[in-house]
Order: sequence, then C-alpha cells, then structure tokens
Amino acid sequence: MHMDIKCTTKAKFSPKKFVISKITTNFAASYYKTQCLTGATPQSFATMNNARRKEIDKLTAQIEEIKEAIEALRDEEQEAFDNMPESLQDGERGEKMQSAIDALEYAADDLQECLDHLSEASE
Repeated sequence: MHMDIKCTTKAKFSPKKFVISKITTNFAASYYKTQCLTGATPQSFATMNNARRKEIDKLTAQIEEIKEAIEALRDEEQEAFDNMPESLQDGERGEKMQSAIDALEYAADDLQECLDHLSEASE
C-alpha cells in the first residue's frame, strides 16, 4: 500500500508527487511534506547548516575574546598579588585577591569548556 502526497508550491520548480511506501516512517512523511510546503531541498538544508555554523563561529570568536580579557585580568591580579609584601599576602587583603584570582581562573576554564562544546556542535 502506498500513500500519495501531492504538493503544490510557489517554488520555481514544478509540483511534485511523492510516493511513500508503507514501510516509511512518519518522520520521512513529515520531511517530504515539509519539502513540499516550504520548497526546501537538501541543498537548502545544507545552507542552513552552514549559516548556523557561521553563527557558532561568531559566538566562538566573541567568547574567545572574553576569555582572553578574563585571563588578562587574572594575570594582572596575580602580578599585583605577587608584588605584595608577604605579610599582606597572608592577610585578609591577600586572601581576597587570591579568591579573585581563583574565580577568574574558574571563569576562564568554564569559557574554555564552552568553546569546546561549541567546537563539537559545529562538527
């Protein structure tokens, strides 16, 4: 038994008739219906993927820039801490600076993890 799906579209190509066999899943039927209704082709789906990849690349660049700024702040704070007298490093002020350095390090690490996930997503 076959199910005929006729589609008419305002796309530049002529209307097509898709024959979907009984074995074909509902997903495939939905896919072909979507193609009929939107005029989408496998090439246009690839273009959309490329557009999403470009968006991921833009986000990646922004996150890398933020990560570098955080690392620069961390390095400045670490340098300031290292240049403090040891007596101040061991005091409350030194502890707060070390906490800030640690927090900046964690933030940079978390952003690196985010970059790794974005890289995986764009493969």
